[in-house]
Amino acid sequence: YVFEQQVAVLYLEHARENSFAFFLACILTIVLAPFVEELLFRGILQNFCKRYLSCYSALGVTALFFASFHYSFALVLS
Repeated sequence: YVFEQQVAVLYLEHARENSFAFFLACILTIVLAPFVEELLFRGILQNFCKRYLSCYSALGVTALFFASFHYSFALVLS
């Protein structure tokens, strides 16, 4: 199998040439990206689903969206 690099890894590798760009890339990928993911998946999607579904169903739907968001299609296509 040929594993494709994640976008964040490619972004960090590209930013290595400039120390400020690398610092900014680290902050974005280590701090901001997980914060935004939590906000989107738990803060918005899960709370929306809990209005219409049971608690466990809302967790399952949120988990499926989270997993599909992080799934790499490179393995399937290669």
